Amino acid sequence: PYVVGYPYFPFYFHGLTYSLAVKIAAKRIKKDFNFDIIHAHTGYLDGSAGRHLSKRFNAPLVITEHIGPFSMLTDKQIIRQMTIKSLSSADKVICVSKSLQDDVLKWLPEESKVRCLTLQNGVDTNLFRPPDVKKDVKKKDDAIKLLSVISLDENKNPFSLLEAFITLRASYKNITLKIAGDGPLREPLQRKIEEAGLRDSVKLLGWQLREEIVRL
Repeated sequence: PYVVGYPYFPFYFHGLTYSLAVKIAAKRIKKDFNFDIIHAHTGYLDGSAGRHLSKRFNAPLVITEHIGPFSMLTDKQIIRQMTIKSLSSADKVICVSKSLQDDVLKWLPEESKVRCLTLQNGVDTNLFRPPDVKKDVKKKDDAIKLLSVISLDENKNPFSLLEAFITLRASYKNITLKIAGDGPLREPLQRKIEEAGLRDSVKLLGWQLREEIVRL
């Protein structure tokens, strides 16, 4: 656990409190799980803590950077400095898209750029695959059925999705939207749906297993 809480510990302090928590627990972590390599997700929070563990135990550090736009980590000076320090010290930096890699490379020193590569998020094609036309596809009707799989948080902005649906509904009356996912904005999003009179057209399904996503 690490200390968070607005206004005393806003996001630009989380890298410090997170790293401190890991430093306190480092000896016990190593004793309980004698790791050979450290894989941190994102350069700021996990990367800052991972950098300490890497230095303390002389273990290689790999950072996978997911945050996009990357400006979320570079707009504020404290976060930017800690992010660049972590990414620069990593033995390998993996970005989940070429565009994200391009953004990361702008901030890395020259000697660190050669350790940065792109490895796109994978898809289990045995699970997520086009349907068998003969077996799985039913007779089409005129209904337009939309599905969004999304985290209900400010970064993903589900309200923008709802506004887009309202725009579509003005032209296509026989249209529905199901939203799979959960997050802190679920209740206000549900209120917005009801206020817009869309209870019958937009359904919040909550968090779902991957197998259920395939079925949907």
